[in-house]
Amino acid sequence: MATTTQSQVTPGVAGRTNYDKWDKVTRDLVSETEQTEQEEEEATKAALGLDGKYARSQAEAEEREKAKLLKKTKAKLDKFKNRQESFVQTFENVLNDGVQVFRLTRDHMDAFKRVVMIRDVTGTSPSDSKLVLTQDLSLLESQVPASALRNPKSYPDDAENSVPTTENDKPTHVHGLIKLVLENIENCTVMIKCKFITGTVEFHRCRNMHIICDPTAVVTTIQADLSENVTIQFRDPGTNPKLFHAGVSQMSVQLERDGIVETSVTADYEQDGAEAVGAATKEEFRFVTQLVDGAWVTEKVIKADTVALTERDLQKEKERRAQATKMATAMAEDMIKVKDKDGNELVTKRETPAAEEGEEKEEDDDVVEEVLTDSIKFALEECVQFKARGNEAFAAGEYGQAILQYSLALDKSTQLGDDKLFPLDVIYGNRSACFLKLGQHEKAEADARASLHINPDYIKAQFRLGLALHAMKRYEEALPILASAHKMEPKNQQIKQALQFCEVRMEQEIRKRMQT
Repeated sequence: MATTTQSQVTPGVAGRTNYDKWDKVTRDLVSETEQTEQEEEEATKAALGLDGKYARSQAEAEEREKAKLLKKTKAKLDKFKNRQESFVQTFENVLNDGVQVFRLTRDHMDAFKRVVMIRDVTGTSPSDSKLVLTQDLSLLESQVPASALRNPKSYPDDAENSVPTTENDKPTHVHGLIKLVLENIENCTVMIKCKFITGTVEFHRCRNMHIICDPTAVVTTIQADLSENVTIQFRDPGTNPKLFHAGVSQMSVQLERDGIVETSVTADYEQDGAEAVGAATKEEFRFVTQLVDGAWVTEKVIKADTVALTERDLQKEKERRAQATKMATAMAEDMIKVKDKDGNELVTKRETPAAEEGEEKEEDDDVVEEVLTDSIKFALEECVQFKARGNEAFAAGEYGQAILQYSLALDKSTQLGDDKLFPLDVIYGNRSACFLKLGQHEKAEADARASLHINPDYIKAQFRLGLALHAMKRYEEALPILASAHKMEPKNQQIKQALQFCEVRMEQEIRKRMQT
């Protein structure tokens, strides 16, 4: 009888001796089965439309389309912001216990950076802590193409917009910073000694801050928001600066000549009569402080779509338009003539004698009557009058009366026969602004769209359409419209703020929907 050695293994059931091999086979079979079941489940969901590839309802389809549009719009906005930020040099927390004076020179600036932002700086007091923009920064050089303003932009493969350069199209070299932005500055003095190409300084959320503009500085416009206890001093300015501010309290503005303060004023949004208008809070009510007859004057901004106007500015505009209307009427009277083919005047329309009874009227193809007939002229005059009355009512805050006058202008314009004789896009846009003031957002939307149908590039109508949609919480529609308006007019602070608010509201709305 044979004996079994230790090296030999007794066969198991069915002769299996390699258990690791058979364990692997089993695991592979299980994985294959699970994969097959998963594929079958996915195929079933796809057949039933439950795989997420297609919307399960009309509401979900609309929601996906909105999200897609939002993503596309945000991508464009991010691209635009990145392009703007590429010019910005940011300085943060530049003061500490050991350093209480920061002097900004050309050595601190990176290549192609021409906008300076200083933020999140807290000093000990304005007398001890100083931020100095040295005169050395005025030597920074930027190159601007000579054809940047008078030639259209050229695009790749666009022969129509491809404008050949000439010998005279030499670039222009400008010197200085583009602008200065101050944000969250506290207990500091900012001394500005350099030039700004745009002459613009902005500051937001600053407290207990002094700004001193030296004679060597070129500062023509200051934009201030949500700040308190600020002193701004202009020393021997070469121009008359303007300060636009909202939500700013206890701001002292001084004009100093030869070391003596000639005139000063203290602006405070609450004391100056800021009021909540529509969806805007008191802090958003805008004022302008400027020199009038050698003295600082703070006035309310009555109209601020693209150009900020005070009540005094509106009165001047009213007088200017009245004079223009008078001149237009005189020109219209001269145009009501009947001329032959050579342009020789025959007789005025009112002087044309009636044909005698029984006399046969002769047709003369050589006689051409001008477009503006008596009836059209009178209708045009009435349209202009209705428009002017509407503007007056709007400036006075009588929005219902303004709507009536603009509506009368639109009704009368139907008698003109030619839409180009009267700016219907402006009338619809103005009436849209009235409806916004009264909170009738649906009507404001309708009028803004009517204005854009006539003139798609009318930026005021775009802005008002965006505001109307935003007020109705239709943020997905408002965002691309406001973004387009901001792209067309990036310096408009109202459009910029409205766009920022819309982005915030949009994100809040999306998060809210995702949580429910």
